[in-house]
Amino acid sequence: MREQSASGAPPADKAFTTMVMVICAGLLLPILSFRMGLDQGVFAYMGAEILDGRWPYVDTWDHAFPGLMFLNAGEILLFGKSGAMFRLFDWLYQLGCVYFVYSITRRVSDRTGGYVASALYVLIYQGYGPWNTAQR
Repeated sequence: MREQSASGAPPADKAFTTMVMVICAGLLLPILSFRMGLDQGVFAYMGAEILDGRWPYVDTWDHAFPGLMFLNAGEILLFGKSGAMFRLFDWLYQLGCVYFVYSITRRVSDRTGGYVASALYVLIYQGYGPWNTAQR
């Protein structure tokens, strides 16, 4: 019988999951240096307007889900109003996505498949560059 931790996962699984997250966090580091693109700047502007108690200028409303304005307002509230903090939030958000990709693939396939899927997700995501990353 395999030894299990308090959360129910074997220690080897937790160690492998931690390793996957650390490797993917390292692979995601280049996105921290990306600038804000036009779309990200517009949503940051809308979030800042909401935090200042105003509705954003009507022509800035995008065809995307309007909840992004509020997501960006919360992001600015928590992390501050700068491009670096915007990218830090994106980095953390993508690590959450990596965990979900790994967890789902691990259950459908195995640990190695989860690792490969997570690493590919990160490499494809960072390949989008500054323009298409951080598109929530």
